[in-house]
Amino acid sequence: MKKRCLISLISLIIAIVLIMNKVTLAKTNNENQTQNSFLSIDKIENVAGEKEKITIDLSKIEYTDFYIVINSNSKVLDSITNDNDNLKIEKENDDEVRININKKEMNIKSMDLYIIIPEDSNNGDFVTIEAIIVSNEETQEDLKEKVMIRIVESLESEEKSENSKKDSNQLNSKENENKEKTQNKEEEQSKSSGSKKSQSNSIKTTSISGISSKSASSSEIYQGSNNAYLTNITVNGYSLLPEFSITSTTYFLEVDNSVTSLEIETEKYDKTETVTIYGNENLNIGENKVLITVTAENGNTRTYRIIVTRKN
Repeated sequence: MKKRCLISLISLIIAIVLIMNKVTLAKTNNENQTQNSFLSIDKIENVAGEKEKITIDLSKIEYTDFYIVINSNSKVLDSITNDNDNLKIEKENDDEVRININKKEMNIKSMDLYIIIPEDSNNGDFVTIEAIIVSNEETQEDLKEKVMIRIVESLESEEKSENSKKDSNQLNSKENENKEKTQNKEEEQSKSSGSKKSQSNSIKTTSISGISSKSASSSEIYQGSNNAYLTNITVNGYSLLPEFSITSTTYFLEVDNSVTSLEIETEKYDKTETVTIYGNENLNIGENKVLITVTAENGNTRTYRIIVTRKN
């Protein structure tokens, strides 16, 4: 009994160490991808009439004396505000504003701007926000970054999904605990009655984000890993908006009219996963949905979406 428990404990420790290394590597890759990006938004999908936060990380900008030009394809800049009294937003025209920055005088590392998604925005529309950093020193080049917000009818409740996931973890943990107690009790009864009973090896599997921890004996069939995550998605010749994150499932991309197909590569989190890509060929003019479905060893699925807009 003690020997079996020791083997199970060692197996569990090894599994945890391997998974921590994978997660750390994925996190490092994501951090490396975004370390030079100065423009970000709070939500990549939002509802008409709702507030959206735009963050400009000034610590990522090497210039000291410069100004920021922000423009948009929508009327969102009519409602733009900020929570810093030292920042003055100058309206250049209907779709462009300007903010002067001097790091030495202001001593700020980041700035948050707020906009309201126009009430007349339609489901499926895109609001584009572009920030241009213009140095007051002529020798320095302009920096440009762009983000896109997709208008949807309603926002999915991530909090509800997260709570459901936690409840599922707790239920699995409790079930495994009860199974282990029952198994120990049966072994004790077998010893006391003098009967010989083979001990079954315990199989432990652990997945990222604490999705599940499952114990199986000879009386139950191991269904395989439930990991259905990717560690990276790349589109040949293009950059995803926002940049890839292991837990984000929706991305945006804009291509020229001459582009009718995309070459997409994925990196699996678990080698047992199966990846299927739909919709990356025969692109229509306008909006296209490319679906990347990841199927885990036990049948669990996770779908990543790339909203591709082909220009007229």
